[in-house]
Amino acid sequence: TVVKDFYAEIPVNVILAGAYSNVLGFFEYVAKLPRIINMTNINMQKAKEQTGDVTVLITKSILKTYMFVERANEEKKTQ
Repeated sequence: TVVKDFYAEIPVNVILAGAYSNVLGFFEYVAKLPRIINMTNINMQKAKEQTGDVTVLITKSILKTYMFVERANEEKKTQ
């Protein structure tokens, strides 16, 4: 967690394995969540081991969400 001025940035490392359509479905699901989530450092590679006719992708990413940080202690000190 990285604390900024009035909010905290919460990074989450994510590794997905699946067909392109599955990875896309995950990205769409995250985009519809009711909070701000940024996806950064997206890296997609073809998996070394393949099963059947479907190409499996290994996708690595960092998801960042944010949380409001109250500064109650600092405000009391200045008053």
